[in-house]
This record gives sequence, structure tokens and C-alpha cells, in this order.
Amino acid sequence: MFSIKKIVTIFILSLSLSSCGTISPLNDFRSETFDFPPIDKKMTMTLGDSLVSIGFKKVGEGMILNQDIEISNIAKVRKGSRFLFTIFRDDNCYGIFEYVINGKISESGLDSSGLAVCIPKQITNKINSYLISCPSISPGEYVCVDPLGDDKVFLDYKIVNDMEVINDDADSFRQEFIYNGKVDNNIKFIYREFSSNMNRFAFQQDVQYDLNESNIIGFKELEIEIIEATNQSITYRVLRNFIPKNIN
Repeated sequence: MFSIKKIVTIFILSLSLSSCGTISPLNDFRSETFDFPPIDKKMTMTLGDSLVSIGFKKVGEGMILNQDIEISNIAKVRKGSRFLFTIFRDDNCYGIFEYVINGKISESGLDSSGLAVCIPKQITNKINSYLISCPSISPGEYVCVDPLGDDKVFLDYKIVNDMEVINDDADSFRQEFIYNGKVDNNIKFIYREFSSNMNRFAFQQDVQYDLNESNIIGFKELEIEIIEATNQSITYRVLRNFIPKNIN
């Protein structure tokens, strides 16, 4: 069992070693566009479903951590998905995973308080991973240490060669077009944009179309053919999707 004293020691020792050398994250992933659904494919969705979504995703080698790592009674590393972060003593390390104290993410966030999970080249039936601390000493620069000694852990994780994560960079966002029901012959939708994985409410808009006028509807670059619609479901084809964008 890890102790808070050891975790504090990690950060102090890490910062004290900063003058001995730093590492930069590998960022060994590529950016790709995700685009749902395929153009001209007949689709059926229900009330509240996203009919269309488009944006960017990161693809690369990563770890899916299936469990929280309990460090002490009040601290833990939260499960989730992270990319290959760095090479430490020839071992692959993934992160940075969120470090939580008393149920709250550290005030400094991932950059200075995160822990990475390393996979040793020689895995035994008792040890398949260990934790290292990698505080940020300047933007994009980290110093990593492993002061935990023999406190190794056997974790439930999966290594994925082409793990996909929605891009949550501050300069990118995704767009969605959500079905919001039908009244008489009018169909309603909600358009949303998400930036840094947070809903940008200033860019949310309710729209409505009269099917008596046309079964082809358009919003921005999006164009959809409505095949059938009720207050509970909609059948449609996307003729043209949004154009993925970055924002500055």
C-alpha cells in the first residue's frame, strides 16, 4: 500500500532532480478525422441521439487502465485511457493519469501532479507494472522518478496499438446534430459544438424545419435527407457532412 508520505516524497524528489535532466513527452500518436455516419447510408436514430458528429481524434499506442490504483486511503490514480508517454529505464510508460486526493483532482491538474504507469520488459506473475512521478517543470518538459522502491503493482490493463481518443486539444472541437422530436410536420434539432471536450453553450442552437417545404434540410455545410420522422425516431441519409475545423 502506498502512503501519502511517499507521494509527497515523489514530488519533492522529482523537483529536486529537475536540474539533472528532463524528458519531453513522446506524443507518439497521429491526428485523424472521425466522421459519423458514412455519407448516403440509411440510418435510424431515436429522440436525443446524435444524427451526425464530426471532429478530430488521436490514434496511437496506448493503455486502457481498467481499475483505479489505490495509493492510500485518500489518494488514487483514476482508471482510463492514456497514450504512450515516455520511455523510462527502457520500459514503456503510459500517462499521465489523473492523480486524485480526497476525491478531487489535484488543483494543478495533470501537468504537475500526474503519475504514469510503466510496463517492465520482464513481467512476472506478481509484478506487471509500476508507477512513476512525472511533474512538469516547464511547459512540455517533465522530470520522472521512481522513488517507490519495491512497491510494485499487478494491474488490470490492456495495451492497444491503435487506441482512439477524441481530440480534446484547446484548438479543436467537434460538432453534433441531435434529433429533438417532431411536432405536426415540423422536425426539431439541436446543434452543438464541443471544445476541449467541454460543451460550448455559446455555440448551441435549436433549429426547426417544415417537412411540407422539403425533406432535404441543411445547416451550415450539413445536408440531410429525411426519409421518415416521428416524435420518437428518425430515418435519414447524410448527403454532406460538416467540415471539420480547428479553432484558434
